[in-house]
Amino acid sequence: KKCGSSFQSMSKLQEHRQTHFVENSYRCPICAKEFFRAANLRMHKLIHSSDRPHKCPECDKGFIRTADVWRHLRNEDDYKPYTCPTCGKGFDKPNLLSKHKVIHREDKPYKCQECGMAFVQLLRLKRHQQTHSGARPFYCEECGGTFTRLASLQRHHRIHTGEKP
Repeated sequence: KKCGSSFQSMSKLQEHRQTHFVENSYRCPICAKEFFRAANLRMHKLIHSSDRPHKCPECDKGFIRTADVWRHLRNEDDYKPYTCPTCGKGFDKPNLLSKHKVIHREDKPYKCQECGMAFVQLLRLKRHQQTHSGARPFYCEECGGTFTRLASLQRHHRIHTGEKP
């Protein structure tokens, strides 16, 4: 809702908004947190309840909303419910599976002039061609190692940081 008022600074606007917030808010009877919408208050009140009807199929942990289950599953390292029917590789998101599936296509229009290897995507051909040129443009500041791809350098860098993939 807009009341038609205007302000010279953000702080004055925020101060003014508080007057509307107090007038038109819904307050949680348990923790006194306020919401503009009744639906948001209803959702919020669930955090005070022990009822967690949406269960994780992997660990049986309960969640208030289905979206929270999916977020939890995506954060689990090994959860990859979308499997490639051709090679069995797993993915955590359907769009990543779709992107992967193109490697199994029969028609591979991009051919390497050096070795005859064929690719579905031009980008993959260009990446492959770097192996023939000897170009290694990505440099590790820690140890001096060089790499053909940024992703390879980033993966290598974990050796120095101890970070897990």
